[in-house]
Amino acid sequence: MNIKINSIIYLIIFFSFLGHFGIKILGQNIYYYYIIEIFLLSIILFNRGIRIDSSSFEIKLLLTFFLLVIISSIINVFADVPDFKGHSISTSSLKAIIYIALNFLMINLIIYYGDERFFEGLSKTLKYVIIFYLIYFALESYHDYFQKNDIINYFLNIFHISSGSINKGFINLLGHEHSNSSIFVLILYSFMVANILNQKKVFGSSLTDLFIIIILTLSIFLMESKLGYLIFGILNFFIFIQKSINTKKNLRYFLSLFFFLLLLYFFYQFFDYKIQRAMNLIVNYNHNSFNIRANFALSSIYIMLQNPFLGIGVNNFKFYLKDTITSLESIEWLNIKTTRNIDGQELELHTYLDNATAMPDPANLLLGIGAEMGVIALIIFLILLFKLFFKSYSYSKNKQLNKSDTVLAQFLFYSLIVIICSFAGFYQWYFIIQWIIIGLNICFCAYVRTKYKT
Repeated sequence: MNIKINSIIYLIIFFSFLGHFGIKILGQNIYYYYIIEIFLLSIILFNRGIRIDSSSFEIKLLLTFFLLVIISSIINVFADVPDFKGHSISTSSLKAIIYIALNFLMINLIIYYGDERFFEGLSKTLKYVIIFYLIYFALESYHDYFQKNDIINYFLNIFHISSGSINKGFINLLGHEHSNSSIFVLILYSFMVANILNQKKVFGSSLTDLFIIIILTLSIFLMESKLGYLIFGILNFFIFIQKSINTKKNLRYFLSLFFFLLLLYFFYQFFDYKIQRAMNLIVNYNHNSFNIRANFALSSIYIMLQNPFLGIGVNNFKFYLKDTITSLESIEWLNIKTTRNIDGQELELHTYLDNATAMPDPANLLLGIGAEMGVIALIIFLILLFKLFFKSYSYSKNKQLNKSDTVLAQFLFYSLIVIICSFAGFYQWYFIIQWIIIGLNICFCAYVRTKYKT
């Protein structure tokens, strides 16, 4: 049977950009692209078996990391802790193992089936995702008008399983949290910038490509994400530094750089009030939203210190949070802010701990790995990220690559910067695009070594 595995992988990558496609099974959110991924794995398993190429150092690290996930989850599945808002620790651990297993196998599939045709198809897939986002951007920008049209309103709300931007203005693309949306858009922005900086046209015209970059930049500013603004600044800093080091300094280069900086400066001035308002929250320990994230971060560190070897099990932070907060409150010099009511407003901690809504999680994935899987797993994961970062950077500035491969190398490097920063920003094991970018970087390194014998 001739199975076009690459086509199904492209489909998964496409769906991974669409955010909260979800259904509920036994009270748990299950995302459609995981069902598609299970279907893909089942086809390959019955057709030719699952092959794991462990020759790469990065894959060895992933295998070790995954093994620690299994051990930690199995040990902690029998932990004597009370249920949290109807969730048992056994169900939570099983869900985490499924998420991690699917992400790891997806990475392995990308690596195993990646070749020149695969990357050509990847570029087309990203092009289709950009077209989809542009259409959605246009519809949502006029949501007040389209909301009155039942047919268009129905189309927009297909992609929302929560109160989405159709009711709030242009904030949450495709119904998921605005920081997540920023990650998606920043990856697409990286793809467009990598192409235009290398004089490679995505949509047949440099002016069209530049217009799309402007639209993507506009959407980043409109989403008002603190994390999005930070990553956007860091990403552009790396782009400018890399191009300054590697590009021949000619008039065209300086004109392009000047225009690009002018464009960014214009956007910054135009949205200055949004940026200032969002960034002020980062250092404001008297704001409810920041307080709760700071408390979660402190709780993650405390749990990590209490369970340094195998942690408390992936996805199990919520079962230990209440007792941890109580322990932190007893530390007088720490003086964490957990007041249930500030100036008549309910503090978010009450929502997470006592109400039926909202699930607490570690402040970010790195602290989450340390708390839930232990220090050893965290060290392995950090080694993997640092190894990929420097390897990806070396390929992005390799002048032996042809234009198409140079674009891919720079896009994957820029995207890796985006997801590494996102790991420090929020915690979501089901956020599959982060793992896809890791897999694509590992895959591209192997592809370059094979093609260029270097």
